Amino acid sequence: MAPPTFIISDISQGLLVACKAETSKKLTLLYSNSGAGGSIGPEVFSEMITQIQEEYKKAQIIAILDCGSEAGTALSAIRQGIPNIHFTLSHEKKLKITQIAKANGTQIFNAPINGINLNETRNVEELIKL
Repeated sequence: MAPPTFIISDISQGLLVACKAETSKKLTLLYSNSGAGGSIGPEVFSEMITQIQEEYKKAQIIAILDCGSEAGTALSAIRQGIPNIHFTLSHEKKLKITQIAKANGTQIFNAPINGINLNETRNVEELIKL
């Protein structure tokens, strides 16, 4: 069974999911918004995840930066040490970026994101049932 998966756009959503993940003791995937690698950038995402992990040290979370369809954004995330990225690239670019990612210890999540987008509801807490 796949772990619970959520798409977040800000630290408050991430903190809420991490709180629930810590309480439930379930591995949980946290994806950034689509293309956040290009909009907020790897540094901001990394800082946000660091704060979430510091607040909820026992939460089992895998945070994944969505780099969209830009190879340069994926490369920037890899260079900056983002451990987990998602992207949608052409086959040739996908192979090259995957090779670079593996050499740098970055895990690629290429499957389509099948998660609950916390930006699509007003009652975020109601959606998070772990």
